[in-house]
Amino acid sequence: RLILFLVVCEFTWSYRPESQVELGRDEEICREVDASSFCNLILDDGDCVRLPVGGIRLRERSCHLQGPKEGLARVLPNEKDKETVTVRAVNAVVNISGAFQFYRVRLDAKQLQLHGARLSFRKTSILQKIIESTSSTPKTHTATTTTKPASRKSKFLKRGSRTSRWKPQVTKKRDKDGGALRADRGGMKLVDSTLEVFESEARYGGAIALSSQSQLSLVNSTIVTEQTFATAGGSIHAPNTRLAHNSHIVISHSVAASYGGGISALRLLVSKSNSSISIRNATANSYAGGVDAGRLVLHDSVLRISRARASGAACKGAAISVFVMIGQNTTVEIDDARSGENGACINAMKSLTLKGSSIVASGCHTGLKGSVAVGALLQLDNSTVEISNSTAKFGGGCLLAEKVRMTHSNLRCLRVVSEVGSEALEVANLRMTGSHLSLTGTANSSGNAVEMGRDAQKWKETRQPPTFKMFEGSSLHIADFHSGILSGFNNSLLVGNASFHRLKHYAVAAQEARLLSVIGANISDVDGVAFSCDGCRRMRLLEVSGQRLGALARGTGLRTWQLQRLQAGCRCDVPCVQLAMTATGLKEATHGATHGPRPWHLDMRLTAEDANLKEAPVLVDIEAPKVSGSSQELEVTCPPGSFSFVQESNGVQETLDSFDLLHLSKYERDRQEFLKLGFNDTCCASPRFFKRHAEFRSRNFTAPFYIFPAMNVTCDPAAYACVCTDPKCHQQIRRTATASTRVSCIACPMGQYSLLPSTRPLKGDHEGQINLPAGAGGSSCISCDNIARQVGKSLVCSGSTVQVPRGMMALEQDAGNLTFFRCPNALACPGGNMAAKSRACALGYEGSSPGCTTCMEGFGKKNTDPFVCKPCGRLFLGWAYFLLVPIVPVILAVRSAGETEKERMSMMIKVILSFGTFVANVQMVLQQTDIYDRFEHELKLTLGLIASEEVASDALLSTSFDCLLGAAGTRWDRLGFQAFHPALLLIIFALMELCAQKAFQASWVRCCIVLGNSFLPPVFAAFLEWTPCFHMQKREDGSFDSFSSYKTQESCNHVMGFSMPLLGSLLLLLGGPLYWAVLVSRSRDWPQRKEYIGFLIAGYSDHCEWWESTVLLRKALLTGAMVLLPVSYAPISLVIMTACIMLAALVGHLAIRPYKDSFMNVLEGSVLTYSMVALIMTLYLMSKNWTSTNKVVVFIVLVLSNAVTCIALLVVFLLVALRGTKEKSAEES
Repeated sequence: RLILFLVVCEFTWSYRPESQVELGRDEEICREVDASSFCNLILDDGDCVRLPVGGIRLRERSCHLQGPKEGLARVLPNEKDKETVTVRAVNAVVNISGAFQFYRVRLDAKQLQLHGARLSFRKTSILQKIIESTSSTPKTHTATTTTKPASRKSKFLKRGSRTSRWKPQVTKKRDKDGGALRADRGGMKLVDSTLEVFESEARYGGAIALSSQSQLSLVNSTIVTEQTFATAGGSIHAPNTRLAHNSHIVISHSVAASYGGGISALRLLVSKSNSSISIRNATANSYAGGVDAGRLVLHDSVLRISRARASGAACKGAAISVFVMIGQNTTVEIDDARSGENGACINAMKSLTLKGSSIVASGCHTGLKGSVAVGALLQLDNSTVEISNSTAKFGGGCLLAEKVRMTHSNLRCLRVVSEVGSEALEVANLRMTGSHLSLTGTANSSGNAVEMGRDAQKWKETRQPPTFKMFEGSSLHIADFHSGILSGFNNSLLVGNASFHRLKHYAVAAQEARLLSVIGANISDVDGVAFSCDGCRRMRLLEVSGQRLGALARGTGLRTWQLQRLQAGCRCDVPCVQLAMTATGLKEATHGATHGPRPWHLDMRLTAEDANLKEAPVLVDIEAPKVSGSSQELEVTCPPGSFSFVQESNGVQETLDSFDLLHLSKYERDRQEFLKLGFNDTCCASPRFFKRHAEFRSRNFTAPFYIFPAMNVTCDPAAYACVCTDPKCHQQIRRTATASTRVSCIACPMGQYSLLPSTRPLKGDHEGQINLPAGAGGSSCISCDNIARQVGKSLVCSGSTVQVPRGMMALEQDAGNLTFFRCPNALACPGGNMAAKSRACALGYEGSSPGCTTCMEGFGKKNTDPFVCKPCGRLFLGWAYFLLVPIVPVILAVRSAGETEKERMSMMIKVILSFGTFVANVQMVLQQTDIYDRFEHELKLTLGLIASEEVASDALLSTSFDCLLGAAGTRWDRLGFQAFHPALLLIIFALMELCAQKAFQASWVRCCIVLGNSFLPPVFAAFLEWTPCFHMQKREDGSFDSFSSYKTQESCNHVMGFSMPLLGSLLLLLGGPLYWAVLVSRSRDWPQRKEYIGFLIAGYSDHCEWWESTVLLRKALLTGAMVLLPVSYAPISLVIMTACIMLAALVGHLAIRPYKDSFMNVLEGSVLTYSMVALIMTLYLMSKNWTSTNKVVVFIVLVLSNAVTCIALLVVFLLVALRGTKEKSAEES
């Protein structure tokens, strides 16, 4: 024992807290006191006294030390003493008042009383002295003095709870205990006082130690300790400690080599009346790193512990280790506690009771079980327990208890983890009344939230099976675990008002339970079976709703069940609801009494979600007896592409109770002899007495029961198919009428489809059987013949798959029927599988509009194509672009219209702009080809520019009239937008002429010519918008329904379609060619002719001065062709009409040669010729061929030739401009 003590002391000495810098001593001379003068010492502020060498031993019965009320008096050891000295008052009662500072001086008295005192002890270490004195003590003496007499055992220790934990005091060596203060039988009492201890070390009680029969009492007082060390009780070692009336204990950096790193109160620790205990950075190498108490009682108090450690491998209760803990109106806060064994934060070996209190624990980490471990009973009354961010190695990451009783309380476990077993709770019996239990794990949880009755044999022997019961407004929440509640051997399981979310296996799994009852539950994302009850007697599920479940319920070996008001969606990898009554429940004979089967009830709404139709998922699989009073009401919903199929079968269940088999075992006859006698009756042996028998589970009996396995006998899943070979076995067979019901989802046959879920109600008779008539299949599948008739060809049509071709869309009508529409814009209808696509139209197009002819919110139709939708972008930028951009080029054209000296450059600009417009039109046509889509996709894929479709909705601005209006505009709105700019500019120019008083002379004529050349083609095209029509469907008689292209919801109006284009044509002719021809004819005699109409006649021959009118007509016809034949709806027709217009222009140009400059005639003729070639290549690309190899080459050649031609025209323009500059310089020189 001596050697062990020396080893422990030497080991712990190396882990002492670091000492602070020594306090400086005053240079003044302190007066010395002796034993006679010290006992009645009275000091003032600043006084200093020194003790004799070796300390003082007081012999008086009473001693009083009085210090200053303000300031501080100091007590120092003799200068010759290098270690801590002691003031001993073995038989005295020491009363202290006032303020004292003791430096390397400790007090040891029979009784210590502090009234209005302020004491400070510093550097009172006696541990080295203990080691030295112990090492010089003989071994026999040590063994004698360290044994506590049996007669002095306390009442608490006699109960046998913690005898091994008591470390007895040695009265002959008082200096070993209490680093700063020690009290004997009289104890220590603090009243309106403050006690501070810094850097103190001892054997028991690094700061304060009391004998086994004494008590530490605080009344409106405070004890503060820091950097203390002891073998037990790192700061305070007092068997009985009481705090009352606003008292406080604050402990920091306390270490115990054995137990009680902060406080060791082996019998009783009481804190009441607004008192508090605060412990920070406390460590014990055995158990109880923070508080060690036999009985911990907290009333109207606060207990805070942070960074507590019980560092040994078999250490319990890093923060609190008690036998009994009671809290009333109390707050307990624990942060960062680690222990090697049970109860990292709290270890209550018997019970933990809270009333109106709260426990908040975080960062509890245990090497065994239970962040909070309770040996017997955890009782919560109007209290809250919250445990978060905690771990356990072998289960109970949140709580480990035998019994839990909750009344109007809350228990929350957040982010708790366990490597093995239950991750949150491991309990045997749990009862909740008006309480809430919330358990939340982590995304990678591999354990169960609650495990009950793991040791089934123990509960069977004690006949106290575990239970889980919720009463009177209780609620339960479990999320993010492997399973919810797992019970191996339960008496009853009552769950209500519960929610289970994100579980990988079960929500509740109960085996061999007397009752599984769930009333009111919400379940989601449970991969396995939500409620499993194998071998249960009764199963009751009421008002349960779930979604995304593997299966809802499974029960085998049931006596009866009640499933009502259930609604769930299952994947149906296994039957969503599978129930079977045990064989003994059908016809049971026990000691002559016969009990028939009990009625059962079903009321469920089941849906198959994401089910694999190839395996015919089963929604309901029930095997039950025909019992009067039973009821069955189902509503099953199968996924698209399937229909519900009901199978029912009736028969007689032949049951042999295995209880009777035990009586048959005495008959030992050969099996063959029984077979010869004709005993070959089939039966189903009940597993009543073989529930866990390995031979029964393997279906291979070796005991001489004379029943043998039968391969062709259908029995309940919980029964054993057998053949009777004994006469008495034959007599014991019970026969009961049974029926089975199976509801499956069968995929639609080939040639039929179903895009909507199929819902079917089913209702049973008074015996619970549905009894459908023959041939009542209930198929909701639709024939594909109607689709082929609408589309005009056969499509992939089967089950939930209807493959819509590109360029068509299908809308679901009533009962899931499809109506097909041909989309005027093939790009708006990508096609695909109807069941797999979230929308029938491409992004930007309204999926509910026939033919995808309406734009979504935030999109608008292109001004040049009514069937193309583009994102709108920012409204103010769109309006700014619309108002300003068309005006700027017009003003520049008006200013340069009179400058006729740059004729060749002006003609070059006209040719380049004309060709650019042509290339833009060809580009819009090419965008409708499959080759363009493929090239665009591959280019984006190469450059890494492919993003989600939602990104395409982002745009900076848009000139769409629909976007500017904020809604779909009418044709009158579009006409107004087109006429806005010419009308505005005409008014502006007229006002300018009036202000300049020029009487509308040359400048006015130039303005009118420029405005007509710029705005007459789009205004003319706006009048044509009443004419074009499009078709989406063909009637049965072969006719079409026609709709206006620019008002897709309206039918074509032929009156307006004729009158409006006629009015537009008149406006075009009167404002353009006819007006220009009159100007050219009448201006021949004008002296300043070119100043007026130089824009029209510049560069043309005298006989071709009217040629600009043909250019205007060509532009108007090209613009009108795009309106009459939208490129997305009729690209080939548009190409043909454009080719005709360009051919006429080419023929006219070659025949007349209108330019004076032969170079310009050749240039424009070449451009027109190339345009015809490009149109022919475009027409080839639009043709329908089964191979696209040659089209790829043509597409590349066309794109490259367009680019080369544009570059060549720009080079020619630059050369002409450079030549003109040189000629002008030569003329000036």
